Amino acid sequence: MPASNYNRHSQINYTYDPIQTVVKLALTLLPKIHEMPDHTRREPRADNSVHALDKYGRVAMVSVLTRSILFLAMLWAWTFLASLTTREALADFVPIYRGGICVADGAGNCVGGDAMAESGVGSAIGYMKTSADSGTVAVYRGTCYSDTAGTCTRWGLTLEVNGSAVGYLATSAPDTQSANAPFVQSGGLLLQGLGGTASAYLWTTIPPPVVSELSPTSGPVGTPVTITGSHFNANQGTSTVSFNGATATPTSWSDISITAPVPAGATTGPVVVTVGGLASNGVSFTVTGGGGGSNPTKLVVTSINSGSNPSAGLGFPVVVQA
Repeated sequence: MPASNYNRHSQINYTYDPIQTVVKLALTLLPKIHEMPDHTRREPRADNSVHALDKYGRVAMVSVLTRSILFLAMLWAWTFLASLTTREALADFVPIYRGGICVADGAGNCVGGDAMAESGVGSAIGYMKTSADSGTVAVYRGTCYSDTAGTCTRWGLTLEVNGSAVGYLATSAPDTQSANAPFVQSGGLLLQGLGGTASAYLWTTIPPPVVSELSPTSGPVGTPVTITGSHFNANQGTSTVSFNGATATPTSWSDISITAPVPAGATTGPVVVTVGGLASNGVSFTVTGGGGGSNPTKLVVTSINSGSNPSAGLGFPVVVQA
């Protein structure tokens, strides 16, 4: 089949989801883990503890094994969900997944397919942004993926407006890998593996924030500094700005611009933006005046002028000027 064609596989209707399976298992077994079989009996031991024995007099390990399996399964699910939540929070990006449509080459091999925002048939294939930015295009829910009851649980992605946007893809390739696998809008869906003019691109990795310019590039503590760059996120959240290690308190924040005053204790050095644990490049800022700097001005009192009353001692105000 030519690469320009695609097949809709039976995978469009599916019920298996590993996370849902673990959660359902946990909810089913949780009320039962403290129950013992009817044929068990409890016998006291020499150390005053009680051992559960089965009808053959053997130690009953079923309950212990059930608890262990359930604990490990729930721990795996919670760890996976926590890591997914952390990953989704990074740099205002969320993963996108392979759907159930195969774009096949002449030999019948899948060389691409559709994509969805929800966990799909395959693994994550890249990322899209959660907020609009220059160089992005909005994507919406397209083809419905239903369960056996006919309820839509997942949707393929499309450029056709359908309610609220579920994310934003790049209008130009952000990296080499994504350039080799562009999305092409066909039949109302965004598909990878087709020939033709590219419609959008995903991010194969989450890009770190980039600082491109500071304005001004020098000033004393308290000077408002505008930091221009990219991938800062639309909202600050837990992201930070530092001046040579001293954390600043921003007064405005957007994906491409941040304004923050030079913090107390700052010295000359790089300004760094950290988003989701990813640090940007550093751009140097020079702290001037008495508020900091690599070599702040030292004030030394060399004499005291008491004016017309030199014998008055120190009972007068002393003014030191830098």
